[in-house]
Order: sequence, then structure tokens, then C-alpha cells
Amino acid sequence: MDYYEIDHVDQRLDDMHDEYDIYEPTTAEIWATCAWPSLQQILKYSLPFIFWNIAFRITTQTFVIPHPLQHISSIFCGLALSYSTLGTDFLYSLGFTSIEYVVLLAIPLAKQRKYGIILTLFCLAALITGEILDSSVLTWHRMRGTQMIAAVKIISIGFDIDRKLIRYSPNFLEFWGYILCPGNVIMGPWCAYNDYLNIFNRTKWSFVWIFQVLLNAFTAIFFLLASNCFIEAYVPDLNSAWGAAYKGALSFRCSHYFICFFSHCTMLMAGLTTTRQKQNRFLGYSITRPWLIELPRSLVDVVVSWNLSMHYWLKTYVFLQLIPHGRLKAVILTYVISSLLHGVNIQLSAVLLSLGFATYAEHTVRQKVAEIFDACVLANSCTECTHRYNGRNVLVMAFNLGFRILAMLHLAYLGILLDGFVEKPEIRASIRTVHERWSNLDYLSHWIILLTFGIGAII
Repeated sequence: MDYYEIDHVDQRLDDMHDEYDIYEPTTAEIWATCAWPSLQQILKYSLPFIFWNIAFRITTQTFVIPHPLQHISSIFCGLALSYSTLGTDFLYSLGFTSIEYVVLLAIPLAKQRKYGIILTLFCLAALITGEILDSSVLTWHRMRGTQMIAAVKIISIGFDIDRKLIRYSPNFLEFWGYILCPGNVIMGPWCAYNDYLNIFNRTKWSFVWIFQVLLNAFTAIFFLLASNCFIEAYVPDLNSAWGAAYKGALSFRCSHYFICFFSHCTMLMAGLTTTRQKQNRFLGYSITRPWLIELPRSLVDVVVSWNLSMHYWLKTYVFLQLIPHGRLKAVILTYVISSLLHGVNIQLSAVLLSLGFATYAEHTVRQKVAEIFDACVLANSCTECTHRYNGRNVLVMAFNLGFRILAMLHLAYLGILLDGFVEKPEIRASIRTVHERWSNLDYLSHWIILLTFGIGAII
């Protein structure tokens, strides 16, 4: 999971909030007060991304230039984009990455050359130390996403060297070109080192490319306006705690979708792609799948579809490395490492760990029921169903519908902690927030998780 949210414009119609009890705002008022300012802000914010990614694409994919110059172009455009969006704060991330590069160079001197493990430990230690010692909450919040992207790139280099997917350790220009590639240096998502090198293999200018860039841009804008304006104005909370929780969580999820589609747009502009997914004719490859999150078959759908790139990274470089120690330990430690990469925050850690336990419990119950009754009720839908009772069976449909509703309930329950999650609060304040928001919902989701664990143990 990633959390590179842009602050909500005008606090999502807070200035109009007191008037909601009197009348419903008109579409014209919503547009003038919220939608138009949101569009102006995102246009201003996106201009450096457009300019530097197109500049990188022109210099590297229009003419044949030597490989060193290709990486230099990536470094220059990435530094320029970082400075134009983050100011001098980007030096913080630059210093962090420089330390990790020194560690990468020093690993061959060690007796056991476990690049992946060593770089993972150093990256996590550097992230935690930097956050604890940083006295500026605002600086850390601005740099959190960039820091995380740099960390997962460096860790993936280490494990790919161990797995012989990278034949040799990247040299200075290759390393910094990969880290500072303008397509994902600020907002992500992660891409493998070999995906970065693939940019320079062939020219990708086409009308399809232009169409995909524009479609992702318009989709991102839609979710931005939904998060900032439309949900607040048009989605009722039914005067209930659960209605308010779902509404707040939906707003947060839409802000996440905006980030994913916007970052996908910047990656396409830079020429980044991946061979891990089947290409979609309209969008290219996918970073997130909102339709599988809003109407999930299971929590597994949510975890996988939230950020496909980050899911692949966690599965490949964390979960599969830990699976020999037991599935439950691997699941929980994967979520622990994910939370540490996102920052030391009680609210975020509570959400991720709860999600880890809930996903494991649901997966266990559904797998046992599927084996006992030979029914199509697994957490993942079957590609080619061979179960005796397939998805068209009435009882199977009812069973899957029940878990679909539970997944949506968990989304509202967990997401309420992340609505308005914009800074690194004090530990006591964060614990108080967790207790207040979840106690307002009677800790229902956690009771369901415990019940699911109990059922899984019995059967």
C-alpha cells in the first residue's frame, strides 16, 4: 500500500459545511467553490511533471544517443523535477540514497554477499532513524513518498543481484539514472531496474501512447474531484457512524486512485512500462483497479488491487523471502515491513496489521470451506473453475456475497483512520485517534476478525 495523498483542496468544502444543514449546494456552487480551485491547483502542480518527463522522453527516445548520456538525461530531468516540486527538501532524500549507494558498493567486501538482506536492513534503519530525528513534520510528510520509492528501488536492486536477474551491480550513472528517473521519482510507483533499462531499447511514440496518457490524466482528474468535492456534496452519511466512516474512507480511496492514475500518466510520458502485466488497450498496464477495491470478492482483491506494483514488490522481495518461516509469520512481517517503509505511524501500522490478520483469517476459512465442500468460494476467483459447486450455485453465490459485504465493511472500518491522514502525529495523539474512531464503530471489524480466526481453527 502507498499513501502519497495530495492535501484536499479547501478542506473539501469545509467553508460550506455549516450551510449543508440549511440547503443542498448547487452544482454551480460546488464547481466555483471546490472543483475549479482543485483543477487550478492540480494543473499548477502537474506542469513540472509534464515538462521534465516529455523532455526526458524526447532526449532518450527520439534520437539514438550513447547509454551514458541516456542515464545523464534521466538524472538531470529527475533532479530538476525534484527541485521544482520539493525545493531543497529533496536533498534529504538525496542524502539518504547516497548512503545506500555507498552500502551497495561496500557489500562485495563482506564475506556473505547478501545484497537484498543487507540493503533492506540499512534502508529500514535509515528511514526510521531519519523520521525519528527529523524535527520538521512538514518536511517528512513532503518527503515520505519519495523516500519510500527510493528505498524499494534500492532493495529490489539487491535482491535482483542475488537472483542473477541483474548481471552486475549498476555503475554510478546507471544507479542514479534509475533512482532519479523522472517518471516515478516523486510519486512512484516502483518499477524494476530492468524495466528502467527497457526505456532505451526502442522508440514508443504513437497515437496509442497519446491516447493512454490523456485517458489516465482525465481519470486522475475525475477521482481528484470526487475526493475533494463530489463525495462531500453528494454521498449521504445517513446520520450514522458507519455511514460517515464509509464516506470518509471512500474519499481517502479516491485520493489514492487519483495518485495512482496521475503517476501512471507520468510513467507513460517518460516511456516506462512493464512486462509483468498484460497490456490493456486503453490504459496500458494498471497500477490500481478501483472496481476490484470498491466491490471486492475478498480482502485479497483489495490488497492486490490497491497498488499492483507495490503488491508485486512486497510479494517478490518480502513475502517469498519469508514464506519458509511459515505463512502467518510471512504475512504479518510483510505488513510490518510495509508499514515501516511508509513511516513510523501508529494509525497506519494499526490499519496494515489489522488488514494482515483479516486477510489471513479470511483466506484460511475460505480455503478450508472450498476443500471440504468442493465449492468455488476461494478468496481468489478461479480462472478455470473445476469445483463441483461453481459460482452459479445459489449457496456459493450467497457465501461469496457475504464475504464481499464483509470486505466492504472492513474497508470503511480501516479507512476511517486514514481519512485526513496528512502528518506524523505524536504517539499519544495517534493512539487516542485510533481508539476514538474505532470505538465509535464498536471495534466491530476486529470482533469479526477474531470470529473468523475461531471458525478457521474449528473447521
